[in-house]
Amino acid sequence: MQLKIITILIIALSHTTTTWSQTDTIFIRYDKNGTDEILQYQTDTFVFNVPKSSTPLVGTTILPWTTNQQVAKGYGLYLQSVRISECLNNGRELPGDEEIIAITETDSSLIIETKIIGNCCHDFLCDVQVVEDSIVNLISYSYGTTYCACACCFGLTYEFSLMKIEEYEKLKYFMIAGNRKTLRKK
Repeated sequence: MQLKIITILIIALSHTTTTWSQTDTIFIRYDKNGTDEILQYQTDTFVFNVPKSSTPLVGTTILPWTTNQQVAKGYGLYLQSVRISECLNNGRELPGDEEIIAITETDSSLIIETKIIGNCCHDFLCDVQVVEDSIVNLISYSYGTTYCACACCFGLTYEFSLMKIEEYEKLKYFMIAGNRKTLRKK
């Protein structure tokens, strides 16, 4: 009888221990001084109780799981990745207007290449929004640890996977950051 109780306790304790250990941990190491002169590394630890509940936002990347993206999925549009090109000018002159450079569509993918203007020292958090049931609005939020005294032209490419459902066929135009001057027909 005691062996049976001990066995049940061991099983219960091992189950509880494995359940509690289901966390995600992210270690971040960075320069504590924030300068290039003397590197003094500091490490921070972030622990999340639910696996995959956090996505570290580093560099130019997709802002994860926004309401805008969930709505876009209802139109068969799934934002998969974003890519950024290096700065295309020296920052001494205004780099011109933002624009959609190219739209490439296949049966299962959509690639939109844009030219955007942003601070030379920044990266971008990217999102997508469907406006008025017919316009795909490409959004990018500029961010960084510093703000430089220059504006640069970047190439920002949005890559989507498609599900060509009835709602997808309603999408006829693309624009950048809600600016109708950048509106381009599909």
